[in-house]
Amino acid sequence: MRIWNAAPWPMGALDGGGRVLFANAALSKRLGQPHDALSGRPLVEFLTDHAGWSKAWAKLQGESSRRVEAELKFGDQLHRLTLERNEPADSGITVLLYLSEPGPGQGPAAQRLETRVRESQRLESLAVLAGGIAHDFNNLLVGVLGNAEAAAASLPRDSPAREPISHVSKAAMRAADLSRQMLAYAGQGSFTIEPIELSKLVQEMVHLLRSLIPNNVKLDLELAEHLPFVEGDVTQLRQVVMNLITNAADACRANGGTITIRTGAQRHESEDLLRTYGAELAPGFYLHLEVDDEGVGMDTETRRRIFDPFFTTKKTGRGLGLAAALGIIRKLEGAIRVQSTPGRGTRFRILLPARARRPRTRSAPLPVLKEGWRGEGTVLLVDDEALVRRAATRMLNSLGFTVAAMSNGAEAIEWATDHPGEAAIVLLDMSMPGLSGVDTFQRLQQLDPSIRVIMSSGRQRKDVLATLHEQGLTAFLAKPYRLTDLRDLLRQVLTGAPPE
Repeated sequence: MRIWNAAPWPMGALDGGGRVLFANAALSKRLGQPHDALSGRPLVEFLTDHAGWSKAWAKLQGESSRRVEAELKFGDQLHRLTLERNEPADSGITVLLYLSEPGPGQGPAAQRLETRVRESQRLESLAVLAGGIAHDFNNLLVGVLGNAEAAAASLPRDSPAREPISHVSKAAMRAADLSRQMLAYAGQGSFTIEPIELSKLVQEMVHLLRSLIPNNVKLDLELAEHLPFVEGDVTQLRQVVMNLITNAADACRANGGTITIRTGAQRHESEDLLRTYGAELAPGFYLHLEVDDEGVGMDTETRRRIFDPFFTTKKTGRGLGLAAALGIIRKLEGAIRVQSTPGRGTRFRILLPARARRPRTRSAPLPVLKEGWRGEGTVLLVDDEALVRRAATRMLNSLGFTVAAMSNGAEAIEWATDHPGEAAIVLLDMSMPGLSGVDTFQRLQQLDPSIRVIMSSGRQRKDVLATLHEQGLTAFLAKPYRLTDLRDLLRQVLTGAPPE
């Protein structure tokens, strides 16, 4: 819930009786009530338009209504209230609540623009929530993977317990994959940025793409040549293309048809980007990737929710494919537009900023560690999660290190002050209450400018990390990590050995 609390838009949750389950800081401020005063009380108590509330609430309970909007008075102020019904499988109805200022009399074009902007804000709020969940989830997975590996290492090779422990590790890695997709949606995934030829990337995927398409569906390519580059992570851009083609193939599976992939480039002005894509982007040249299908299409409600995490219309699937694609595109300062009509197909159009052409580069491969390597000395381990500290301590001990484990930045500074030069390296969590990982890193550097620090986090903020590397950060380790990940990085940092 602390992630919701950080969202700048007034939002909260109600139970099936209209009582407040949660109100973020912005909503509490808007209503003029502290959270404790709101919790458990009917929202209608804070409205002066009780009749309007009753009408909106009754409409939301209807079988066909999952989202209701109404303009109601809270105290002396008129607000636009959005209620969105959610029905978790393991509990009763929960209603998500969004509050915004009402707009003045507007024409249809202005209303459409406002709707796009508000939809963008709603998706950003969901991204904040998804990123926070994934971050906390990754902390838990460090504990699961670390303890599973420690348990396996303590068993004889012929122990029957090894098989169920291996299943635990495999399940945790699948969970880590889900977490990575949630972070991609939140725009906080791990990226390796390089120049990419968009048409060439699609062309290289043709054989794989055709294998995803049913025999009764045709794939047409209309790929422009000599386009500028886009800058992005090639693996994640492939994921975007795969997700779009997979959805198009599913839409065409029953009746057949054609899926067309187009690429091109053109200049866009800021007003056009905001009006057409609901995105506040800089004017300039943008490359576009368009996936057009002749499938079953989508109604308005489905089209509005397709980028929500875990929303899916399929019998199988997790509902994270398009959510992750949206996060990848937004992190690359691009935009996406969806046009669809039931029975008449769907068109996805992605914009990505064009970059100057230059030779394509490849990042160096990750180091591979020989199994027998062990280190020595003391590692200063700083993490506010006890589960992570215990798991990481076991891993570091197994590698030959002594561990000084601290639960916050202040403890770490105090230890480093009392033990100057004793830490061979620091393994530091980026997101901690109180003294943050960034502040702790800077304070440690003031004590010892030569100190080596590995920052670790369940999410990767490219702008922050770039600044930290300029300030002398040694390395970054993404959570969840396994023993081999930790061992490979420590060996490279402490011995200076090149990747093998």
